[in-house]
Amino acid sequence: MNIAHFYEIHKSFVELEDHVKNSVIEIGFSIRESGESVCLVLNSFDAFSTLVKKVPEKIANDYLQGKITKFYVELESLNTDKVRLYTNYSGGGIDLMGYYSNDGVIYETKIYRFVDRNTARVERYDSNLNLIDNNDVDSIVSLDEWTGSKRIIEIANEKNYAIFCGKKMPKNQVYLLVRDHKVIR
Repeated sequence: MNIAHFYEIHKSFVELEDHVKNSVIEIGFSIRESGESVCLVLNSFDAFSTLVKKVPEKIANDYLQGKITKFYVELESLNTDKVRLYTNYSGGGIDLMGYYSNDGVIYETKIYRFVDRNTARVERYDSNLNLIDNNDVDSIVSLDEWTGSKRIIEIANEKNYAIFCGKKMPKNQVYLLVRDHKVIR
């Protein structure tokens, strides 16, 4: 994926180190109550480590055990006390893991399990892995649901990228995932 296609959308992409840019395989754009954000999906632990600085031990260990091949980093959360990180995951019927961390310490974990091709159930756990909530559902929805910049969709279509819109319910969160058409979930 050529991240340069989206420089006009997110100016900070220009400042990324080349090995990070070259590791981007997907870009996720999000609209939450807290505002808009961008998540880079990387196929390199080194690039992930460059962005995150303090990688949580669990993610590093899962990577070393071969359970992770994709790393997600929400750029706006870096250098805050709520760094949002996600990884794909191999094992235990888990499809995706999400983490909130502060200074490399995970204090909330989310487990995503696909119930069908377009829907994932989300379980949230505290730092002791006690269930907090399991009522969230992420679903693929029409691109018409996207409330952010339509320019992202235009660029994706012009450059022949695959594009998906997702929505988290019952929360009012909308996501746009842009990926190289060759990448399959």
